Amino acid sequence: MLRDAVLNKVKLVEASLAGADLWGAKLTSANLQGAQLRGADLAAAVLVTANLNGARLDECNLWGANLAGARLVGASLAGADLSGARLAPANLSQANLNGARLINAYMYGARLDGASLRGAQLAQADLSGATLTGANLAQANLQGAKLNDADLSGASLVDVLMTEANLQSASLEQADLRGAVLRQSNLTGANLRGATLVGVDLEDAVLADADLSDAVLTGARLARCNLQRARLGGAKVADARLDDADARDLHAAGAVFTGAILARANLAGAIFAGADLRNANLWGANLKEADLRGANLLGASVTPEQLADVHSDAATTWPVGVAPPDSAPSGNGSATGKTTERDHLDGAGAPAATTLVAGATAAVHTLPAATTFREHSATLFDATLSADGRLGISCDAAGLTLFWDPVTLRTLQRIAFTSEARGAALMPKSGLAIAAAACRPQGGELRVWNLRTLGEIHRIPLSQAPERLLLASDTSRSAVLAMPGELEAWSLDDRVSLWRVPLPSGPVYDAAQTPDGWRMVLASDRSLSQLDMESGRVESEFATAAGPFVAAAVSADGRWAITAGEDLVLRWWNVESGQEQSQVPLAAAPHCLALSHDGQLAAVASHEQQIYVLKMPGGGLACEWELPGTTGRTLRFAPDGRLVLGGDDHCVRIYTVKQMSNV
Repeated sequence: MLRDAVLNKVKLVEASLAGADLWGAKLTSANLQGAQLRGADLAAAVLVTANLNGARLDECNLWGANLAGARLVGASLAGADLSGARLAPANLSQANLNGARLINAYMYGARLDGASLRGAQLAQADLSGATLTGANLAQANLQGAKLNDADLSGASLVDVLMTEANLQSASLEQADLRGAVLRQSNLTGANLRGATLVGVDLEDAVLADADLSDAVLTGARLARCNLQRARLGGAKVADARLDDADARDLHAAGAVFTGAILARANLAGAIFAGADLRNANLWGANLKEADLRGANLLGASVTPEQLADVHSDAATTWPVGVAPPDSAPSGNGSATGKTTERDHLDGAGAPAATTLVAGATAAVHTLPAATTFREHSATLFDATLSADGRLGISCDAAGLTLFWDPVTLRTLQRIAFTSEARGAALMPKSGLAIAAAACRPQGGELRVWNLRTLGEIHRIPLSQAPERLLLASDTSRSAVLAMPGELEAWSLDDRVSLWRVPLPSGPVYDAAQTPDGWRMVLASDRSLSQLDMESGRVESEFATAAGPFVAAAVSADGRWAITAGEDLVLRWWNVESGQEQSQVPLAAAPHCLALSHDGQLAAVASHEQQIYVLKMPGGGLACEWELPGTTGRTLRFAPDGRLVLGGDDHCVRIYTVKQMSNV
């Protein structure tokens, strides 16, 4: 029994004290080099300036112990409890602290270079000014820890949990932070040059004046992050999320931001000279006085208005359809000096025209990469966005329906049906979201959710498997489904069938309400029909003699309809008069159609991996785009004008129409 013993300056070199009770013992300046102390109780012990080099202290209880100035070089403290211990400025170089508990430990200025703290618990520990060069802190818990002015150069911080930590002026040069979580942490003035931050979570963190030059931030999450005056020169920020970030006066010359999300970010005065911003999402970002000289914005989601006040030069590659703010004749562009779509893709020269529709020509290009949601595992059946663009809903052939954020691409809610999901819709006026699906072994189901909370309200069992959700009526808070051989309308409030009527003519492709809300325009296999919404009775029907349609769509206000037939002809119809307005021949078989809410544009996806964008109502071709690697299966214009494509590659893609064509 050595509890409370006074053993100052005692020599116990390589002594065997495993399991000894040394609680509160005084061992100031003691020599315990190489001693075996495994499992010993040293709680509240005083080991000031003690020599514990190479000692074995695994599983020891060192709670509240005073190890100030102690030497623990190469010591093993795996699994030891050092909570509240004082280790300032102890020397723990090359020590083994794997799984150790250092909660609230005071380690100011401690030396831990080359030490292993894998899985250690360091929550609220004070490591200010500590040296951790080359240390292994993988999977450690450093929540709320103080690491300001600490040196973590070359350290391994893989999967470390470091939320709300203080890393002001810390050095993390060449450190490995893959998968680390540093939410709400303070890294003001930190040195992260050449650090690996792949997949790191820095949401709401402060990185003002931090140096991230040449760092790798692929897939990192920096939403709402403070990056004011931070340096990202030469950094790789591909596919990272910086939505709503405050990045005023950011220095990012030569950085790679391909596919990054910078929506609504404040980038005023930021320097992107020579940066690669291809396919970046800059929707709503503030680019006032930003330096984009020599930057590549091909395929970026950005408007001409956003680019009105930027600094640029002739080397800047502009998004398709966006002319440079200060366009001037250059001799290698179009006759007007404005950069053409082909200029952006292939360099100098006029667009190469390809005849696609009778009487119209347009260049064929690869569609700019879009904001892409990749959480589905089967061919998309339906996909759309809310009116404010902040919520997406999509469903697939495997029965998965997802609510998601179109900016951050986070899945907000997952709903699994037992069979194919057959359509989904958002109803902003009613505050509802709905989805329909087939169910095994027979029948189907219509589910209703609260649009604000995404909580399920109720389910409506269906006697047959629905073929398609045709219409979600905000006016009558009802849904119209295409069932085998008939249409059926359901009240979403009372959960009762309102009416059932035989299908007017063959399979149904799309439907929309007329502006008065009392009629529905139905586009089916061989005809266009108007139905009374209250009774489902067919009021009028008009058809073409050109054979069956293969795709059809109705404008959001119900005024216009478009059909595509087996004869490869697009037909525009005036719903009010029932008259065909015009015909436009196609070069490829269509698969799905969409009309914009304002009635100005139509989009057609073909079986040959192409999208045609056409002006309404005459049908003049604005542009044709190739869809590499996918065939469009569902095509919709969102209320804000963006085009939403669901493909057979299980992805939902969102395109800004202004990127796609000069219309």
